[in-house]
Amino acid sequence: MRAIDQHYANPISGTTLARQFHVSLTTLNQQFNQTVQLSVNRYLRLVRLMNARQLLLETDLKVTYIAIQYGFGNAKTLNRNFKAWKGVTPSDYRQAARHEIDTRCF
Repeated sequence: MRAIDQHYANPISGTTLARQFHVSLTTLNQQFNQTVQLSVNRYLRLVRLMNARQLLLETDLKVTYIAIQYGFGNAKTLNRNFKAWKGVTPSDYRQAARHEIDTRCF
């Protein structure tokens, strides 16, 4: 988990992590399932999504830039994963969050 938390933006996967720690992907997934009830790849995706979400809320960086910087490869992949996670695209999420913040100020 620490390796993912520190290197989530790099091109890593469950397979590369299993190789790095000299275990099979099956063993690594079993250990993750026991600890966090997620597979390695799902945990990695969640960490990437949470960090991308933070950038969406705190910056004006383009979604494409965020996608590439946080290991999604392209905006389409980030959009698909983010929508599955939050029910809206990253751009719509950012817009809704800004609107919510603006209206609470009054």
